[in-house]
Amino acid sequence: MTESGRSPSGLENRGADTASGPADTPQLISYAQNHEDILLWRAFRDIPRGFYVDVGANSPADSLTALFYSNGWRGINVEPVTSWFRLIEAARPRDINLNICISDSDEDVEMTEVVDTGLSTADPDVALRYEGRWETRPIRRPARRLADVLAEHAPDEIHFLSVDVEGMEHAVLAGADFAAHRPRVIIVESVRPDTHEPSHEDWEPILHAAGYELLVFDGVNRFYAASEHAADLAPHFRVPPNSTDNFIPRVERDATRLASERGDALHEVTLLQKATHEELTETHRRLRDEMLRNGELTAQLDGLDAALAQMRRSASWRLTAPLRTVAARLRQIRNGRRGA
Repeated sequence: MTESGRSPSGLENRGADTASGPADTPQLISYAQNHEDILLWRAFRDIPRGFYVDVGANSPADSLTALFYSNGWRGINVEPVTSWFRLIEAARPRDINLNICISDSDEDVEMTEVVDTGLSTADPDVALRYEGRWETRPIRRPARRLADVLAEHAPDEIHFLSVDVEGMEHAVLAGADFAAHRPRVIIVESVRPDTHEPSHEDWEPILHAAGYELLVFDGVNRFYAASEHAADLAPHFRVPPNSTDNFIPRVERDATRLASERGDALHEVTLLQKATHEELTETHRRLRDEMLRNGELTAQLDGLDAALAQMRRSASWRLTAPLRTVAARLRQIRNGRRGA
């Protein structure tokens, strides 16, 4: 039941032990909404190159297989909604990615896409609940039986199968051949879409008949183990994910990163503001000094103008005016002779 579409970041290190594991192991990133991946990691962390099958894969980021993919696993992702499928293809080049439905026959399936959510469904009754609440549109997708898909694409050993199909659980499980391919663990979303009502009574008999035993119900999903592996797997599922698993949810990791990036950006802005303030302060000082110097020159010129005007108003200036005229005339005559 995932609703985001971001690509996951890979882990740099392998991580946590069982619920009683050491506290100094590298921290895990949990990508699954209910931390189902942490329970599975306890059981399978020592397998370096395992194989998973995710029916109803939806987002490659909010996915219980993302932790395993980032640690070298590969598998099959089945997603009928094209927008989500494209994200999966881009994020999971090592996986086998199928843009189909899984059902109990090969007939095309009429679906209701609940846009930009993980709620798209082939159950008309479920689809009615979403009308007027989300944008919906009809789509038609090809379908295959799970047995045929696994026969074509899966290795002999599958470590876990996840089924999250919004009301189509019975059809998916009915189309499997658990004698030919026996995932060690099967995880099935076990509440009716958009409710807390249990749904397992509709399809659980198929798993019991195939020799699967219930390990745990986490409030959303039921985990089953193949009977031949149940005794070894059961201890890993006895307690819910907790602090001793040494993990952090992806959304919390991303929020921490974003806060750190914004903090770094704020620091850079602060440094820029400080540098700008210092530059403006220095420019202001230079302008002020220049204005002071210009003010001193203006005062000196004003003084000279005043002295000149006073001199021109004096009696001696007026009495010597004829002499200055004669002197000017003599200069003109001399200049004329020199020119000749």
